[in-house]
Amino acid sequence: MNEQMQEAAMLAAFKDQTAAICGDTERFRKKHARWIVGLESEVAVFSEDRTADEIGARRNALLLQSSGISCELGALQLEFRTPPIEVGESTRALRRSLEGAHGVALEAARGEGLNVLRIGSNPFFPVIGTPRTDAERYRRVPDFQNEHRRQGIATTLGLNGTRVEIGDASSVSLFQALHINLEATSVPDAVDKLNRSLMLSPYLLALSGNSRYLDLTDTGTSDHRVLVWEISHDTRTHEELRRGWGLRIGLPERYFADIGEYFDRIARYPFILYNPEAALAIGIGLAWLDARIKFLGDSAVVELRSLSTQPTIGEEIDLVLFYLGRLAYSQGNREPLLPIEFVRENRLTAILHGLAGKYWCRCQSGELVRRSGCVAVAHELALAKQGLRVMGHYDAGTLDNIAGRLLGGSPSDRLATTLKFAAKPTKRQMIDALSKLGMLIA
Repeated sequence: MNEQMQEAAMLAAFKDQTAAICGDTERFRKKHARWIVGLESEVAVFSEDRTADEIGARRNALLLQSSGISCELGALQLEFRTPPIEVGESTRALRRSLEGAHGVALEAARGEGLNVLRIGSNPFFPVIGTPRTDAERYRRVPDFQNEHRRQGIATTLGLNGTRVEIGDASSVSLFQALHINLEATSVPDAVDKLNRSLMLSPYLLALSGNSRYLDLTDTGTSDHRVLVWEISHDTRTHEELRRGWGLRIGLPERYFADIGEYFDRIARYPFILYNPEAALAIGIGLAWLDARIKFLGDSAVVELRSLSTQPTIGEEIDLVLFYLGRLAYSQGNREPLLPIEFVRENRLTAILHGLAGKYWCRCQSGELVRRSGCVAVAHELALAKQGLRVMGHYDAGTLDNIAGRLLGGSPSDRLATTLKFAAKPTKRQMIDALSKLGMLIA
């Protein structure tokens, strides 16, 4: 079977599987209104004295010995997860679960003589040709992106006079993320949560920026992780551009009216992999939006994907609570959605400038205004606290771990300051700075 026939078979299977969901949405309706959350967190492994290949070999060895740890595209990464946990009157269970999973990963890495990097982009290794995990998915998908990259697109990134070549889809193997999975109470609720998550994501991204350096070069950005995805994975044809099609990454062209529209957008893009029985999972798995809907058993799950790994577990939990509280406030008050073009502007501002940028937001009167990053995010944090109180699990000190960033800056800001804004820090300088800030754990 040639590639065209395989692609046609995958599309047909995807449409059959999504039609089954659309025809039986009641299967995903929950009788409760509980907030059930699962987290996925990634870290990089590192050794000052070993090559990338040597680190990758040790990473593979620890994967064979440690349960509860998995791999992603990057050969220098570890991923760990929490089970679905109900966030009730206290968030202690969620925190304990993430801390426990991180502890397992940390001890496994130490057992192989490796350190752990808690940062959004690994700054130590070249972007082009960075090693990948040896699995079919991680061979075929980046190769497809490289082969079909849009002609003429600029593949360098950098502000303030610095440029880094990122024209390799494997570059995303250097990135670590925090993914928040939230069970919806129904399929329409999942679509509503998805749209609101897309709207709110830039405010979270502004506060959480933690990927600024690539290949020991300061890109000048607050969090370039998703931007590198967009540049290195742009495979649109001239005809698709003429039609106004966006990337399968980041933001859609508009908010989703219903689940059918969500599925239709996914069906536009090549499936790359061939497994008709898993066409639904493959299609959704290759939809790299800032937030997406997954179907797991009889649950519709909204996954927020835009946030980089944070320096500590406490900061990650506070970001999770920021998201949940702000989303609860938005849904509970039937908040009007910001126009998607305003969200797009907010998102690019967050990626490039973080808290130093200006953001569109809606004031109490309903008017759309632009505010400085710190003012806008402080307002969003206040709304998140209101949402958490309504949810019943707001404790004194909640969000303090990240609210302090309004004065002290994001992790990217702190790292740049520690490195004295050196455009090309040395490996030794980077190691010392990351150690000082607690982002490199020996």
